[in-house]
Order: sequence, then C-alpha cells, then structure tokens
Amino acid sequence: MTPYFAAAAVYGREPCARSFEADLFLHLVHGVVVSTPEVFAMVRPVCREWPLAWLRDPERIQPDGDCWWIWLAAGDVGSLFAWPLPVRVWVGFERENIPKLIRFRDVRRLFRTTKRN
Repeated sequence: MTPYFAAAAVYGREPCARSFEADLFLHLVHGVVVSTPEVFAMVRPVCREWPLAWLRDPERIQPDGDCWWIWLAAGDVGSLFAWPLPVRVWVGFERENIPKLIRFRDVRRLFRTTKRN
C-alpha cells in the first residue's frame, strides 16, 4: 500500500470531522502536501501556543508561525525532515488524540541518527 492510500485509510478507521478529500483540499490551499512513493503528509505552519481547537482547524494557519503541525503522515515520516521546508522551532502532531510538541532540531537529529543505523 502506498503512503497516500495508507493515509486515506485512516479516515475509514477513525472518526473524522471531514473526509480525506476535504482535508487534502484544505492542506493544498492552506498548508503543504508532500506525496512521494516514500511518504505522504499534510502539514501547515501554526503557533505552538495556540489552543488545541485552533491546531485542529486546517483552515487556520500562521505563515510565520513557530511550528509545523503534522495533520496526517504515512510512510517514512522521518524523511519529511530532509525536505527543504522553512525551518520552524517546533513540530507538533497528535497521537491517540493527545497533542505532542517536539523541537524541530531534536526530530531532525533523531531522524539523521536513525538513518545511519
């Protein structure tokens, strides 16, 4: 299964406010979509201090925000940190509906260390 189809399948397994296609469109308009044979991701620039409701709103962005919010990712997620996206201080995402924030440099360093091993 390609990362794109693996990401789309999440919408069949979990309750979601919108369809995969609607969220994809919103990220094409308001964020960044990465789709390669290795990884699929929808991300957008936000502020890490925002309330969770704002982070969960794919129409809300902060172009000069301090955080990349990873809405959905599948495949080799670590490869995202090799992409030439503008550097942000933080990376945020939810796992099991619990928001996580990690310093961008720490995630990048972890990815580089993992790739060498």
